[in-house]
Amino acid sequence: MWIGAALIIIGGLAWWYADQVEWKPAAGPMATSTATTTAEGGSHCAPGVACQAPSPTPTSTSLDTTFSVSIGGQHAVNSTFNVAPIAITEDSRCPAGAKCVWAGEVSVKVQINDSGRVTTTDLTLGAQTATERTATVTVGSYIVTMIAVAPVKQVGVTLNAKDYVITYEVKQ
Repeated sequence: MWIGAALIIIGGLAWWYADQVEWKPAAGPMATSTATTTAEGGSHCAPGVACQAPSPTPTSTSLDTTFSVSIGGQHAVNSTFNVAPIAITEDSRCPAGAKCVWAGEVSVKVQINDSGRVTTTDLTLGAQTATERTATVTVGSYIVTMIAVAPVKQVGVTLNAKDYVITYEVKQ
C-alpha cells in the first residue's frame, strides 16, 4: 500500500514539474528542417524553423554537401555510392509546442550501396547513448551522417512514411 502511494506521489510530482518547465529540443542537427510539399500545396515545416525545399527529383551531389531524400527515394553521391532511406523505425520526438520530459528520438532504416555492397542500418537522431545508437555510419571509405528529419512533429498530426524527408551528408 505504501509503495502504491509513493508511486502516485512521485508520478504527481513528475507531472507537475513537466508542466512547469517547457522542454525544447536542443539546438543542433534537429533544429533544422526540410520543407516538404503536401498534395494540397502546403508545407510540413514548423514555424520558426529554418527550412530548405527538397529537390523535386533525385540528383547526384559531390562529397561534403548535404542532400535531402524522401522515404523510398534514393540519392547518388557518385556513380558507385548511393543512400536510400527505407523506413522510419521510431519517431518519439516531442511535438512542436508540446511540453515533454525529453526531446525524443527519430530512427531511420537506411540502405547504403557502395559499389554493389549493400549495407542496411538504422540511424538515430537524439540518441541518449551514442554507443548504442548513432546518426553516423561508416561504409567502406565513406562516412554517412543523418543531419535532420522533417517534418517537425506537430500535436495531433499523424505522419505517414511519404511525409518524411531525411537530410544526409557523406564524407570520405
